[in-house]
Amino acid sequence: VHQAKLILVALCLLNYPHLIYLGAIHQRGPLSANAYLASIMKNAAQKDNSNNQFSVHYLMGCHSAPAYSHLHLMDVFVDVDYLDCSPECRSNEDITCESDAFSNDPYEFV
Repeated sequence: VHQAKLILVALCLLNYPHLIYLGAIHQRGPLSANAYLASIMKNAAQKDNSNNQFSVHYLMGCHSAPAYSHLHLMDVFVDVDYLDCSPECRSNEDITCESDAFSNDPYEFV
């Protein structure tokens, strides 16, 4: 019983580096990109009060970046678009989803 507890504690401790990596480093690119976009939009809106409408089109996998939750700015309006990967598109084999077309050949898609 003592050895089983020791093994359980060791396994839990061995998982902490993975948890830190996954929580702090892995997949932080979309968050950093949104922070950068928000700073650009904020600066542009402060320089020119009439320039407060922006459009962002994410050319990434389906909803892999947070949108409005990270792009909220006072008096700045952001229109966010994603590549289509709707259930209707996924369920119909005759239709190529935008996300699949982009993944298969980004240069041709753009």
